[in-house]
Amino acid sequence: MAARLSLLTLLFLLGCTEPVRTNEGPRIISLSPAATSVVVALGAADQLVGISRFCPEVPNHPNLPRLGGFIDPNLEAITLLEPSLVILTTSGRSTAKNLKRLGFESLQLSEAGLDGVIENYQRLGVALERQQAAKDMTERLRSLFVKQQTTPGKRTILVFAHEGGRFWLATPKGWLGELAQRVGLTVIPEGDKGFQAMSAEAIVKLEPDQILELRGHSAGQSSLTKIRALWARFPGMIEAQDIHLIEDQEILQPGASLWRTAQTLRSFGKNP
Repeated sequence: MAARLSLLTLLFLLGCTEPVRTNEGPRIISLSPAATSVVVALGAADQLVGISRFCPEVPNHPNLPRLGGFIDPNLEAITLLEPSLVILTTSGRSTAKNLKRLGFESLQLSEAGLDGVIENYQRLGVALERQQAAKDMTERLRSLFVKQQTTPGKRTILVFAHEGGRFWLATPKGWLGELAQRVGLTVIPEGDKGFQAMSAEAIVKLEPDQILELRGHSAGQSSLTKIRALWARFPGMIEAQDIHLIEDQEILQPGASLWRTAQTLRSFGKNP
């Protein structure tokens, strides 16, 4: 009896969120914020029937059911929504197996190298029957890439987090560092994977030309003055005017915002 009441309650809650879709086309659940942004950018927001707890609100669809994350999704709620496709990242392999056992198809997207991230546009374009829109997104992004760089760009440290005395940096081994290099920056250190933790003293020894502090939130939530004061405590650090703050809610997501991120990074790419 309790189980039946629980199921009825869930059905009621789902019915009170987003209206049933009447349009034709795939019924999509996205458990990746980056993928959700691409779905919206491709013009397929109306095909979404559920999103992850981490996704921002989808324009014109504020009440889409929140279905957990790609590691801990609400499989019962997903089953009731009867999706034709569930979008995950490659980190969600176990979830993909569980979905397969339940009879649902999933699409696992890469969030590692830049080429894999760009390929996600094409894969989603095919899945959503939006191939031309995906092609346009890809070409728009690639138009910002430096075709042939004759002189090295500024030696740049990309900082995306502070933790105690350590600074977390993006390297050219990951999509963000690679994107920065493709638009003209020289990203250091080279690293063994897409991110690396370093001390301020180790960063000083790399002799960067500039430090870009990246924050995945809206403008005005961080203080450039405080950030520059923090770096000024370390002997041998570059001048304060070469330390910059970039705030953007999606700058750390490999989704539809890549073009905007590339534009922003490109403006820091040239030596005077």
